[in-house]
Amino acid sequence: MRHRLILLAALALVAPLAACSDSGRDATPTPTDSPTTTATPAVASAPTAVTPFHAVPADSVGVTGELICDGSAGGTIVAGGPGWLFVCELHTSDRRVSGTQTDDSFRIYETGGAALVWVAEDSVIVNDEGRWRGIVQAGDSGTPCGEAHYVGEGAYDGLEFRYYFCDTGEAAELRGWITGGEPAPWREGPEEYAYVNGESLSLYVHMPADLTGAPIVVTGSPELAEGLVDEGVIVVEPAIKDPYDTGEPGELLNDHGAPIRAMAEQYACAIRFARERAADDGNHDPLVVLNAFSVDAGTAAHVALLGATFEDRWDEFAAAGGPPGQIQCENNSGSTHVDALVGMAGGYDMIMPAYDGEYGRAYQLERDPELQQFLASAIGVHPGLKVRLLHGTGDDVIPLERSIEFESALASAGYDAQLTTFEGGHVEPPGELVLSTILEVLGR
Repeated sequence: MRHRLILLAALALVAPLAACSDSGRDATPTPTDSPTTTATPAVASAPTAVTPFHAVPADSVGVTGELICDGSAGGTIVAGGPGWLFVCELHTSDRRVSGTQTDDSFRIYETGGAALVWVAEDSVIVNDEGRWRGIVQAGDSGTPCGEAHYVGEGAYDGLEFRYYFCDTGEAAELRGWITGGEPAPWREGPEEYAYVNGESLSLYVHMPADLTGAPIVVTGSPELAEGLVDEGVIVVEPAIKDPYDTGEPGELLNDHGAPIRAMAEQYACAIRFARERAADDGNHDPLVVLNAFSVDAGTAAHVALLGATFEDRWDEFAAAGGPPGQIQCENNSGSTHVDALVGMAGGYDMIMPAYDGEYGRAYQLERDPELQQFLASAIGVHPGLKVRLLHGTGDDVIPLERSIEFESALASAGYDAQLTTFEGGHVEPPGELVLSTILEVLGR
């Protein structure tokens, strides 16, 4: 059960005891300070007087989110000791006030008639960077709302956090603010996101200060992270490896395409990891952009073209004689849908052999016609995909012609596809060009 319902059930169970043991208390209780070095804020009024969702003060950073206390989040109520102990997970738009909230030293008061007020006199929010200590109170008087007030400790010293919460039917929705500091982005990792042949693969996650509605960019270019995060984008930077690398031309086509599936599944794992991380912070349907360079750009294009059908289509091909799954994801659920691809100097013909190129249709029809048919069928699966291709005019490793051919094939199939060239060889485009292209497909 979620926060509110569990608490009300607890209140119903202890109502007779509360009325007996606390009948002499004031109707609007004044909580005592918790025994800590940092003074615990006091909530001025009983929750029956709370106006839900106050406006954010001009000198503060707004916060939205939810308080979840169901079985999956580990929410519990434990009786005994000086009061009640209650543990929840706090998911907000500001990572500084996301974490585990533990409410201790509960007091339950009768405020007249059947109305009860509960007060957690020692509430703590803890995450990897610091903690907050404060007080929470709410009431059972027909207004399913409450309020909380915290002061920061450790990394959050000098900050104050206040929020108001109300029952929404699924969780306790909250809105509030942090006073005393500006929001800041952060970087997490390395974190394991996939496994191949018993070896773990890792990635970094770059998070903006405000995660509300933040899109996701999966990229192999860490130098893009700062500019994207400043624009409110979640950046996921995975390490993509070819476990079958032999160095021979066309080696990705070996074993009926096993190397292609292995590399593509790593992108799928990274997308699922990023979606799960965004959902943990209340962002359940973010836009997703794949950005990659060279051979990786071809693999990323394959994943983007198949989108949400990626795993099912490879499994169908495996059942017909193709390679089995190659990679184990840390998170095996969630959509692999992609909204846009920004490919840079990609070798697209080998992995989308719907045209000849160097390693495309003619080459693969002779080498492995079943694989050619499967790979070429990706074009047309997800026609809503936006595609932006960037390629150097002097590229002598993967010629510009590969991107011209790919753009033409996509345009013929009805895709929104555009190619932009720049002066240079087989190198990543200028950072400003890549950043502006990604922001364009995101509608920024």
